[in-house]
Amino acid sequence: MLIIFKKMLFVAIVGLNVSCSKTTDNEIKDELPQVAESQTTAQQKLNEVNQKLAVKPIKKLTNTTGNQLQKRVLNGELFTLEQTQKIIEGATVFNVSMKQYGLVKGSLVIVTPLTQTSTDIVRLGLDNTLVEIAANTYRVTPNDRSRLYSLYQQLAANKAIEVVELEIDYSGKKNGDNAPVYQ
Repeated sequence: MLIIFKKMLFVAIVGLNVSCSKTTDNEIKDELPQVAESQTTAQQKLNEVNQKLAVKPIKKLTNTTGNQLQKRVLNGELFTLEQTQKIIEGATVFNVSMKQYGLVKGSLVIVTPLTQTSTDIVRLGLDNTLVEIAANTYRVTPNDRSRLYSLYQQLAANKAIEVVELEIDYSGKKNGDNAPVYQ
């Protein structure tokens, strides 16, 4: 039985080999120009698509008054604000992904891990007002209001703190009626 199976397998392999080799060299040579032409057409279409998708140079961000803007990543989001403006309490910022203005509140919210010792938190509160708002969650307000952004950066770089967020109010209240409009 095994011998019969081996013979049948041999016949099948030889038959497939013969049928596959029936394509002649002339037939292959006849098809080569068609393949080359289709490759050229595909490359042309690819070039057209690339031209349509070509990235245009990025112009500097400006607001409607023509002032240049600075970009900052805050709370994991991209924000813009006027070049001369500092991130302090009352500053108007624009959240690019939300397409919404916000007003910097002047405080930070931090979340510490459960293993954080109370002495580490007390040390943080030496130059800042520190209020526990939930378990392992604190509102930090710098006593020196001009240090808000530097404190944010310092805390964000601290690996002992899990989350640092600058409090931003999106309620629609503006810092004056003439808040800048960004493009």
